[in-house]
Amino acid sequence: NYNFPGNVGIGTTSSSSQLDVTGDIYATKQVTAGTKFKVGSSELSSSQLKVNGSSLVVTSTGNVGIGTTSPAYKLDVNGSINASGNIIAARPTTPEQLATKGYVDELIAQVEGIITGAQPLVNGAHTQQECINAGGEVVDSDVTFKQCRFNASACPNGWTQYKYFTTTQSVTGGGRGSYPDCTTGAHTWGNKPIVEYSCCSTTQQQGTGYREYCCPSRSGQTLCRFVYAIITQVGCY
Repeated sequence: NYNFPGNVGIGTTSSSSQLDVTGDIYATKQVTAGTKFKVGSSELSSSQLKVNGSSLVVTSTGNVGIGTTSPAYKLDVNGSINASGNIIAARPTTPEQLATKGYVDELIAQVEGIITGAQPLVNGAHTQQECINAGGEVVDSDVTFKQCRFNASACPNGWTQYKYFTTTQSVTGGGRGSYPDCTTGAHTWGNKPIVEYSCCSTTQQQGTGYREYCCPSRSGQTLCRFVYAIITQVGCY
């Protein structure tokens, strides 16, 4: 307990503050500052941390909370974040993650494409607006992009059928001679092969066994044939 009338210097003979240390200060217990703690032009006070430099680096392996004493994330902010520049983050995979500018721009472009009709169909050969202009209907497909459904048995000129997307109608016919007509199956809209049906039911000997033999002829007359369902809708791109 000594009241020095001037400054005290440790490691220096020209102290500029009441305690001027040239070198490191080590304390085994708490160091308390009344109003603020300064490092160069940066300051730490009871109300704020002001960093006057190129970056602030936090090497904590745990979570950092701002406005909260129980952070649940690497950086947990209980309040608003105001940024004059971009916030860079990886593409989000869940609704809880930050929606990055690039991700939002991508969604906006998709919405604009849908509104203006410029959104491409599957495989990118035509747009949704071109589908509508050709008399088709824009419908979902089995991937992200949509396809064009036409009320026809085949795609228009310049369009290509997408997989087996069709709607079919049952057909009865095909019988010849003593063989009756057969009836095909049918299916609602979906990626399904066209339903066909063979009305053949005769067997012929082949070697030591028998097998069904389709469309035999007797005196030049075809006894039966394949019957195909009628396509009423087809998916195109």
